[in-house]
Amino acid sequence: VQTRGTRVDGGWRITGQKVWTSGAQHCNRGLATVRTDPAASKHKGITMVVVDLTAPGVTVRPLREITEDALFNEVFFDDVFVPDADVVGEPGQGWTVARATLGNERVSIGGGAGSRDRPTAASLVALLDRYAPDDGGLAREVGLPASAEQATQLLNLRSVERAVVGAEPSAEGNVTKLLAAEQAQQITELGMRIAAAAAVTGGEAALTYEYLFARCLTIAGGTSEVSRNVIAERILGLPREVVPR
Repeated sequence: VQTRGTRVDGGWRITGQKVWTSGAQHCNRGLATVRTDPAASKHKGITMVVVDLTAPGVTVRPLREITEDALFNEVFFDDVFVPDADVVGEPGQGWTVARATLGNERVSIGGGAGSRDRPTAASLVALLDRYAPDDGGLAREVGLPASAEQATQLLNLRSVERAVVGAEPSAEGNVTKLLAAEQAQQITELGMRIAAAAAVTGGEAALTYEYLFARCLTIAGGTSEVSRNVIAERILGLPREVVPR
């Protein structure tokens, strides 16, 4: 967290940059974690604020992706004023707020929110029928993501049960987010192999788009590497990763 928040009369002055902000070009408000106490340890001294994206000093630049879409953005803050009323939670407690929002986001992503009509393991069966009806090897490969999808759906049901009883997000959200992102890549990669030439000559345009889009999913919402660390350290209780200095 390098974006800085400096205390001023009635609020904070925000200076810095954020990348990978979903839909920022269509929004008038956004959440930002800013470092308000540089002397504190890295997970302390962070504050969560709501920023008016139409305020003076805010610049939003869409990032063009391999699909030609611009779903994500980089946002620049140049001495942007944020009033005290727009601080979420308490100053210096932003990491706690961020963990809560990320936990709920991973539940949402793992549950398929915003997934549109992306290819599923079941949709691969239709591709097999069209392009490789007699290929037993490819048929067996389709079975693996099909079974993984079933397991993910059961974990999603656990998340639903937690929400119904008012419990906080737990292990399922981290696990299903990781699985959903990697499954999307595995399914579209297998789909491209099954469709063969049709996948790159316009015969399966929707599949080709989803194959390209799925490249981002192991980064968006927390990289697969970060997800594995969270699962290992905070769920399984394994020793923390030692980062060489």
